[in-house]
Amino acid sequence: MVAVYGAAFFGWALIYYVTWRWDGTCFVGFSSFQSAVLFSIETMFTIGYGTHAIGDCWLPAALVGAHCLLGLLMESVFIGIVFAKISHPKAGA
Repeated sequence: MVAVYGAAFFGWALIYYVTWRWDGTCFVGFSSFQSAVLFSIETMFTIGYGTHAIGDCWLPAALVGAHCLLGLLMESVFIGIVFAKISHPKAGA
């Protein structure tokens, strides 16, 4: 699960970074790829942005919406897997 989270964080960070490099006004408070990674983690865990925010562009708004929905789907799948593992006792135990 850690690898999936890491891939998701860095995958979305790459998308955000490319968008920021394409149009610097689309994100506020970005200065590097590290800013994009932090924004990705803050978005998926709904921590809050602090100094990072989206600008007056439609693309980041759509990306953040998709990121939130896919993050919610990922969380649901992981919760389902954990619940399935703990709710079915092993045979012979």
